[in-house]
Amino acid sequence: MENIFLSKQAKIIVDILLVLGFILLRIAGHVGQISAYWNSVHCIMGVVWFSLIILHVAQHWRLIKSFTKKKVILKNKITALTIICFLLMFLSIIFFMIGMPLLKFHNVIGHLFILIVIVHTIDKCKRFIALFKSNNKVIV
Repeated sequence: MENIFLSKQAKIIVDILLVLGFILLRIAGHVGQISAYWNSVHCIMGVVWFSLIILHVAQHWRLIKSFTKKKVILKNKITALTIICFLLMFLSIIFFMIGMPLLKFHNVIGHLFILIVIVHTIDKCKRFIALFKSNNKVIV
């Protein structure tokens, strides 16, 4: 029996939540520059979205583990850049949590992360669409 956590349906749900959360997080971040309330929403949504990213990483751990080989990194540059930006974003959040609010660093990495996540999503779009298909039937 397949692990539900690693099932196609679970991956689809996490991927959809990541895309929706990404859009909402970006909107809250932009509006957060005007209103302190939306700044708080951005922080809370960031924690939720980051948790979803960790879940996504756990679901794809075998693939990500393979990136320790130089040959694989060179072949999958977009995914490698996504992982690097993820780690830098994580580092910026850790800095903030320990009392070193390096907001410029967070903003720059955030914008870079946005671009790379968009490219990563487009790059994986065929696989994402294929997850919806199972024996020529659409999974609900």
